[in-house]
Amino acid sequence: MSTTQEVKYPNVGVCAFIIKDNKILLARRIQIEGFGNGDYALPGGKVDWMEDPVQAVIRETYEETGLTISDITFAGYSNDPFEKANKHFVTLYFIIKHIEGTPTRMEPLKAEEWEWHPLDAIPKNLFCNWLDILGKHIPVKQA
Repeated sequence: MSTTQEVKYPNVGVCAFIIKDNKILLARRIQIEGFGNGDYALPGGKVDWMEDPVQAVIRETYEETGLTISDITFAGYSNDPFEKANKHFVTLYFIIKHIEGTPTRMEPLKAEEWEWHPLDAIPKNLFCNWLDILGKHIPVKQA
Protein backbone atom coordinates (compact mmCIF):
# COMPACT_ATOMS: atom_id res chain seq x y z
CA MET A 1 0.00 0.00 0.00
CA SER A 2 1.52 3.32 -1.03
CA THR A 3 0.61 6.78 0.05
CA THR A 4 1.08 9.93 -1.94
CA GLN A 5 2.31 12.94 -0.04
CA GLU A 6 2.05 16.43 -1.41
CA VAL A 7 5.51 17.86 -1.98
CA LYS A 8 5.76 21.43 -0.82
CA TYR A 9 8.38 24.01 -1.69
CA PRO A 10 9.09 27.40 -0.13
CA ASN A 11 8.03 30.61 -1.81
CA VAL A 12 10.69 33.16 -2.76
CA GLY A 13 10.22 36.62 -1.31
CA VAL A 14 12.04 39.91 -1.71
CA CYS A 15 12.42 42.85 0.67
CA ALA A 16 13.88 46.34 0.30
CA PHE A 17 16.14 48.07 2.83
CA ILE A 18 15.18 51.69 2.10
CA ILE A 19 17.33 54.01 4.18
CA LYS A 20 17.24 57.80 4.25
CA ASP A 21 18.87 60.17 6.74
CA ASN A 22 19.91 57.25 9.01
CA LYS A 23 16.32 55.95 9.13
CA ILE A 24 14.73 52.83 7.65
CA LEU A 25 11.27 52.59 6.11
CA LEU A 26 8.91 50.17 7.93
CA ALA A 27 5.18 49.53 8.30
CA ARG A 28 3.20 47.37 10.74
CA ARG A 29 1.60 44.38 9.02
CA ILE A 30 -2.13 43.65 8.97
CA GLN A 31 -2.09 39.91 8.27
CA ILE A 32 -3.43 36.55 9.37
CA GLU A 33 -2.42 35.16 12.76
CA GLY A 34 0.99 33.52 12.62
CA PHE A 35 2.10 35.49 9.57
CA GLY A 36 3.45 38.66 11.10
CA ASN A 37 0.27 40.46 12.13
CA GLY A 38 1.37 43.60 14.03
CA ASP A 39 5.06 43.09 13.21
CA TYR A 40 7.15 45.78 11.53
CA ALA A 41 7.97 44.90 7.94
CA LEU A 42 10.06 46.13 5.05
CA PRO A 43 8.51 46.77 1.65
CA GLY A 44 8.44 43.49 -0.26
CA GLY A 45 6.54 40.40 -1.31
CA LYS A 46 6.58 37.32 -3.52
CA VAL A 47 8.63 36.82 -6.65
CA ASP A 48 6.24 36.05 -9.51
CA TRP A 49 6.76 33.03 -11.76
CA MET A 50 9.73 33.63 -14.12
CA GLU A 51 10.34 37.09 -12.61
CA ASP A 52 13.84 38.33 -11.84
CA PRO A 53 14.22 39.03 -8.08
CA VAL A 54 15.52 42.57 -8.70
CA GLN A 55 12.48 43.32 -10.87
CA ALA A 56 10.31 41.79 -8.13
CA VAL A 57 11.70 44.12 -5.44
CA ILE A 58 11.19 47.11 -7.76
CA ARG A 59 7.58 46.05 -8.46
CA GLU A 60 6.70 45.12 -4.87
CA THR A 61 8.18 48.33 -3.47
CA TYR A 62 6.16 50.40 -5.91
CA GLU A 63 2.95 48.43 -5.29
CA GLU A 64 3.26 48.82 -1.51
CA THR A 65 4.79 52.30 -1.12
CA GLY A 66 4.43 54.16 -4.43
CA LEU A 67 8.22 54.65 -4.43
CA THR A 68 10.36 54.19 -7.52
CA ILE A 69 13.68 52.59 -6.56
CA SER A 70 17.04 52.14 -8.29
CA ASP A 71 20.72 51.46 -7.54
CA ILE A 72 19.91 48.10 -5.95
CA THR A 73 22.44 45.79 -4.27
CA PHE A 74 21.87 42.27 -2.94
CA ALA A 75 22.39 42.19 0.85
CA GLY A 76 21.60 38.61 1.92
CA TYR A 77 18.80 36.13 2.52
CA SER A 78 16.79 34.57 5.33
CA ASN A 79 14.91 31.29 5.77
CA ASP A 80 11.44 32.10 7.14
CA PRO A 81 9.09 29.24 8.09
CA PHE A 82 5.69 30.28 9.47
CA GLU A 83 4.28 27.04 10.87
CA LYS A 84 1.04 28.53 12.27
CA ALA A 85 0.21 29.99 8.86
CA ASN A 86 1.49 26.91 6.95
CA LYS A 87 3.82 29.11 4.90
CA HIS A 88 7.54 29.03 4.20
CA PHE A 89 9.61 31.70 2.45
CA VAL A 90 13.23 32.11 1.47
CA THR A 91 13.56 35.89 1.42
CA LEU A 92 16.13 37.88 -0.57
CA TYR A 93 17.09 41.32 0.79
CA PHE A 94 18.29 44.29 -1.23
CA ILE A 95 19.80 47.61 -0.20
CA ILE A 96 18.21 50.47 -2.11
CA LYS A 97 20.48 53.44 -2.69
CA HIS A 98 18.11 55.70 -4.64
CA ILE A 99 14.39 56.42 -4.20
CA GLU A 100 11.97 58.75 -5.92
CA GLY A 101 8.70 59.83 -4.36
CA THR A 102 7.12 59.90 -0.93
CA PRO A 103 6.13 56.68 0.86
CA THR A 104 2.37 56.17 0.57
CA ARG A 105 0.12 53.51 2.08
CA MET A 106 -0.89 51.77 -1.17
CA GLU A 107 -2.32 48.54 0.35
CA PRO A 108 -4.38 49.58 3.39
CA LEU A 109 -5.67 46.05 4.01
CA LYS A 110 -2.13 44.67 4.32
CA ALA A 111 -0.18 47.31 6.27
CA GLU A 112 -0.47 50.45 8.37
CA GLU A 113 1.26 53.72 7.40
CA TRP A 114 4.88 53.64 6.24
CA GLU A 115 7.15 55.33 8.78
CA TRP A 116 10.85 56.16 9.05
CA HIS A 117 12.55 54.53 12.07
CA PRO A 118 16.04 55.50 13.32
CA LEU A 119 18.69 52.87 12.58
CA ASP A 120 19.75 52.96 16.23
CA ALA A 121 16.19 52.33 17.52
CA ILE A 122 14.65 49.69 15.25
CA PRO A 123 11.47 48.17 16.76
CA LYS A 124 11.80 44.74 18.39
CA ASN A 125 8.85 42.97 16.73
CA LEU A 126 10.17 42.53 13.19
CA PHE A 127 8.63 40.46 10.42
CA CYS A 128 11.30 37.98 9.30
CA ASN A 129 14.86 37.76 10.54
CA TRP A 130 16.59 40.63 8.72
CA LEU A 131 18.33 42.72 11.38
CA ASP A 132 21.59 40.73 11.23
CA ILE A 133 21.59 40.90 7.43
CA LEU A 134 21.32 44.69 7.44
CA GLY A 135 23.85 44.87 10.29
CA LYS A 136 26.51 43.31 8.07
CA HIS A 137 26.28 46.40 5.83
CA ILE A 138 25.54 49.31 8.18
CA PRO A 139 25.43 49.82 11.97
CA VAL A 140 21.97 49.12 13.42
CA LYS A 141 20.46 48.27 16.80
CA GLN A 142 17.04 47.69 18.26
CA ALA A 143 15.21 50.05 20.58
